[in-house]
Amino acid sequence: MRVDQKRINFDWLGYQLYLFDLDDTLLMTRAAIRASWRKTLQHPMLTGKGVDEWIETLRGFTLLYGTTADQEYWQAFAVEATGELLKPHPLGEELCRINRENYWQVLQPAPCIPNVLQRLREEKRQLAIITNGLIELQTQKLTKVGLADYFQDHVYCSNQYAWAHQKPSPHMLNQVLKKCDNRPEETVFFGNASIDVLAGNMAGVTTVAVAEFNNPRELRLLTADYHLSEWPAEI
Repeated sequence: MRVDQKRINFDWLGYQLYLFDLDDTLLMTRAAIRASWRKTLQHPMLTGKGVDEWIETLRGFTLLYGTTADQEYWQAFAVEATGELLKPHPLGEELCRINRENYWQVLQPAPCIPNVLQRLREEKRQLAIITNGLIELQTQKLTKVGLADYFQDHVYCSNQYAWAHQKPSPHMLNQVLKKCDNRPEETVFFGNASIDVLAGNMAGVTTVAVAEFNNPRELRLLTADYHLSEWPAEI
């Protein structure tokens, strides 16, 4: 276990309610996206550029459409790659299908997370997910990697609420505190981004920045109580 040297007194079993962001906190989401892109972009119809160049082209379209709008950005990518303005573009449909298959094959929990969650459950702690995104997609991810049983009815997802209530709003955290009948001082929230820490701070809970997966520029914005560089093998 490696925790910020200035804050080495984190008590792993010192809370009653444990809240987790999902993508790049519990799951290696960005790593899975990159790995699936790399595999998909080796398609034999993609010529004239190397895989790394195609990745940069695709990345530009994901910035425009968002990473969840995969049908749209693969369609735009196919038009750019072939110069053929087809609607729908058959190559775009094929690449989207292949990439989805690749993504689900490579998506994994962060190292040691199953051990951490299992120990917390054995100690009768309450667990919940606080995530921005689509509830159907986020619960599918949990199921695919074998973590869904740890959270059951405690997955709080931003598309279930008004737009203004997504993180960094503390609304979802306040909802789970109320539902689980816990006080902020009994609660800890783990997240990999500044919006997680801000939401936790505004809810009054202890915050842990999972810094290994963090954007270094965001680290300067964080005022987390603890910084965690990797999940411990055991707690």
